[in-house]
Amino acid sequence: MTFITNFNGNPNIGLFGYATNKYCLLSKEVQRKVVKEIEKTLNVKVQRISIAGTVLIGVFCAGNSKCLLIPALVFDDEIKKLDKTRINYEIIETRFTALGNNILVNDKGCLVNPKFEDTAIKQIEKALGVKVKRATIADLNTLGSLAILNKKGCLAHYEIKKKESQQIRKVLKVKVFSSSINRGSPYVKSGLMLNDLDYVVGDQSTGVEIGEVENALGFVR
Repeated sequence: MTFITNFNGNPNIGLFGYATNKYCLLSKEVQRKVVKEIEKTLNVKVQRISIAGTVLIGVFCAGNSKCLLIPALVFDDEIKKLDKTRINYEIIETRFTALGNNILVNDKGCLVNPKFEDTAIKQIEKALGVKVKRATIADLNTLGSLAILNKKGCLAHYEIKKKESQQIRKVLKVKVFSSSINRGSPYVKSGLMLNDLDYVVGDQSTGVEIGEVENALGFVR
């Protein structure tokens, strides 16, 4: 049931949403008909929210099945909205507020921007219940924007280094594949929303890129 789409003409759908096996957080500006298709594709309920008054849910959110991580710049009314969803969350104190761009995590482990503060790393470890290691992808610090994963695999920047791939396999316990999205973008997370059941992909992605998504993340039909 793969869903190929854009949000108001923007194929970088991963910037505006965050999905797990239990729920999906989406920008309030995503069209209602698109929301319904996402719910059907990922088989989860969509919660419409904002973070720090913006639509960039995927940029600011990270987490695993235990806990959602959100930055301290979240507004009070947004916290009240999250409380109503009953999603378990933790507010992380760090200057790297774009958590989704700076964290790559699952239920096995967590990799973060090498410049993350020690205090933030300790807070993340406690919230997620996993060990946190510093890492890069393609020698870039914003590894969360350069890869996306589920329990079946990880898709990363096409210039990921061998040692970086090995670290992902060691810490997160998944096989690593490399590719691009939306006609050559190395920021693969920007063009995807997914969980273990299925995925939603930006409509500028080529057939080859979509095939590589399916192969890497276990969605081969």
